Amino acid sequence: MLIGPPGAGKGTQAEKLSSSLGIPHIATGDMIREEIARRTPLGRRVDDLIAGGDFIADADMIAMVQERLAQPDAASGFILDGFPRDLAQAEKFSETPEGKKLDAVIVLDLPEQEIVERLSERLVCPMCGRSYQVRLEPPANDTVCDVDGTPLVRRPDDAPESVRHRIAVYNQVTAPLIGYYAARGLVREVDASVEPEQVFNAILNALGQ
Repeated sequence: MLIGPPGAGKGTQAEKLSSSLGIPHIATGDMIREEIARRTPLGRRVDDLIAGGDFIADADMIAMVQERLAQPDAASGFILDGFPRDLAQAEKFSETPEGKKLDAVIVLDLPEQEIVERLSERLVCPMCGRSYQVRLEPPANDTVCDVDGTPLVRRPDDAPESVRHRIAVYNQVTAPLIGYYAARGLVREVDASVEPEQVFNAILNALGQ
C-alpha cells in the first residue's frame, strides 16, 4: 500500500512499481470512475453518493477492492493506492484472507509547502486520468497528454486553498493509518521531496528489491 498526502506522487510511484514488480496497481479512484462509466448497479449508487457530496460506503468500497484482488493478475501481489482510506476501512480489510493482506506500507513524506507548490503545477488528462508535474515530470508537449493527445487541464481542487483543505482532511482521516500499520511492523517511510526516480529507488530499497 502507498500512503501519503495529496501531491506526494502515489500514482506515479505505483505505476513504476507495477511495471517493475509485475503486479497490478489498484487505484480505487480509477475503479470508482470505471464503475460509474459502465453504469453498473454499484456505479449508479456510487455516482448518486458522490453527486450528493457523500463518501462511498465502506462496505461497497471493500467489496469492490476484494473483487478486484480476486482477479488472476493479483494472484502474485498488488499495489493499493487510495485504499484503505481510514481506520474503519483498515480494520475491515484486515479480515481479508491471508494471501490478500498487506505486507508493506510505503509512507511518502512531503512537507505541506512542497505539496501546495507541486499541485499548483499539476496538469491532468481528462480522458485517461494521467497526471503531469510541470517541474518534475512534464509532458513531452506542454499542452497535451503523452498517451492520447488530449489537451491537459488543471483540476479546480489543485488551487492552493483547496489543497490546504485536502491536506487537513488527509491529516485527520487518513494519516492515522500510519500509526495503525506501524504498530504492525509494516511501515517503510520514504522522502518524497526528491526527484521521482530517487523516490522510486528508495521504495525498492525499502522493499528489499
